[in-house]
Amino acid sequence: MRVIQQNSWAQMMRYALSIGISPRVFWQLSVLEWKMLVGETHPALNAREFEKLLKEFDNDTR
Repeated sequence: MRVIQQNSWAQMMRYALSIGISPRVFWQLSVLEWKMLVGETHPALNAREFEKLLKEFDNDTR
């Protein structure tokens, strides 16, 4: 896995090209897709964190 400095678009584009991703495809990637491609992973929420988010961002329209 290569370390890429945060907010370095040119560096990210060069890396994408080096692994065979065209510029068009690079700009269509979501942040999640990019992070998966470069190996950045984040642990899933545990149940308590999930419940906290549900309460904080309640979208219940009933």
